[in-house]
Amino acid sequence: NIGAGNFYNKSAPVGGNYFSNYDTEAEGCFDLNGDGFCDSPYVFWNGQDNLPWTRDNGWCSKPNLSLKAPQSFWASYSDYTAQELSVNWTIRNNGGLPAYDVKLTSSTNTSGVTLITPLPVAFGDIAGAGQSTATVKYQVPAGIASWLTANNASAVDACGTIYVYP
Repeated sequence: NIGAGNFYNKSAPVGGNYFSNYDTEAEGCFDLNGDGFCDSPYVFWNGQDNLPWTRDNGWCSKPNLSLKAPQSFWASYSDYTAQELSVNWTIRNNGGLPAYDVKLTSSTNTSGVTLITPLPVAFGDIAGAGQSTATVKYQVPAGIASWLTANNASAVDACGTIYVYP
C-alpha cells in the first residue's frame, strides 16, 4: 500500500524498498551491522523482501569520515635529494554507510612546504567501516623538520549529495 508510507523500487543508486511497518526492532527489523538494511527478511502476505530498508532515506546521509595520522617517507633517494616527501593519507569511514568518490580537494601548508601532487587526489569509494589510502608528495625546503597542513576533502552519499570535510 503506497499510501501507508511505503516506497517501492526507489531509483538508483539507492534502489530497494522501504516498509513503514517494518523499520524498527519492535517490528522485527534488526540492523546489527549498521548498513541501513534489516538483517532478516520482511515476510508479507504474497512474498518477502530479503533486504528492506530500516529507514526511509536508506543510504542517503553524510558519511562519517576522518583522516588518520599520516605516514611520511622518502620514496627514493632521488626524491630525498629533490626534497620531495611522500605522505600516505588514510581516510576512514567510521560509519556503516558507504562514501562515494572521496577526494582530497585542498592542502594548505606552513613553513614553505608545497603540495606537488595535482588536486583532487582520489581515494575512490569507501565502504562502511572501511578506509582508503592515497600517496601525495610535498616539496619540503631544506632544514624544515616539521610543518602543519590543513586538508579538505569531499565525498558523495548514495543519493548524490556532495559533502565537504575540513
